[in-house]
Amino acid sequence: MIFKPVAIFLLGLGAAAAFVPLAAKSRMPVARQLRCVECRGRHLTCQAASVDASSVATPVLDVESKPADPFLTFKGVSEKLRPLEEIELEGLMDEDMAKARKAAFALSEDELINLTKQFLNVQFSGAFGSNPKQLSFNDVTAKDFQFVAPVVGPLSRETFVEAFSSFKLGDAFPDGDPNYYNFHQDPFEPKRIFFVSRFQGTNTGTILGLLPATNKRVESPPQVQSCTFNDRGEVTKYTIGYVMDKEVGNTGGLGGAYGIFYAIGYGLPFAEAQPWSPSPPYFLLTRGGSVVTGLIKNIQRLVGQ
Repeated sequence: MIFKPVAIFLLGLGAAAAFVPLAAKSRMPVARQLRCVECRGRHLTCQAASVDASSVATPVLDVESKPADPFLTFKGVSEKLRPLEEIELEGLMDEDMAKARKAAFALSEDELINLTKQFLNVQFSGAFGSNPKQLSFNDVTAKDFQFVAPVVGPLSRETFVEAFSSFKLGDAFPDGDPNYYNFHQDPFEPKRIFFVSRFQGTNTGTILGLLPATNKRVESPPQVQSCTFNDRGEVTKYTIGYVMDKEVGNTGGLGGAYGIFYAIGYGLPFAEAQPWSPSPPYFLLTRGGSVVTGLIKNIQRLVGQ
């Protein structure tokens, strides 16, 4: 039995008590409540009997065996996988240092998030939002503004405005929705707000004002975007198109405008605007490893090694 060692230990206590002088017995304190311990999801309550010290001290093992109350329900999760308590993840960042970095910047997280949303509304000129103050793009961006995407940029403010305005995404996708979510301040760069976008829309308008509509639906993968600000609340850097899962959506794993064009059948004619494919050297070193290994062995056999 699992409690056999415990029983032997307690019997040993009783046997030892028989050899304690009577005077010493009279000075023995009343037995105290032992703390509850948790063992394999069961509560075991161990309690010694509170009796007169002059009488025979007979410790009592009081065992209550029942499943521990889970701290979360985990409906449908097997008992084997269900955590017994809040999991403490190793390798988490230092929260105190993160708070100190955030406190060192004049603008709060809520203020930066609102400035980010205002910038996005201005950027799309009302196509996907509102601009009640009728701010211009130059109003909400710094002179040293840069646009950076995975294979585009850095672009200056003037170059970005010229390039983006030519796409006319609002005209091409009247029902387009960026589906922004998860706005949060970066704990390492407190001037920066990260957020996610999953663009969805149907191409019912002309592309670039020239190409006819395809009536095809675009389902973009989740993409990380960010806005970095200066102390005046102006955007100094805007990043888009960093795909989180290339298997989601119908853009071939591409983010930004390149992914949108590919999804509607107007993929641009260069490798960066096409779905990724492995180069021959990369293929041989990874997926073609067995082929290369077999070839090397055959060569070694031919030369007698």
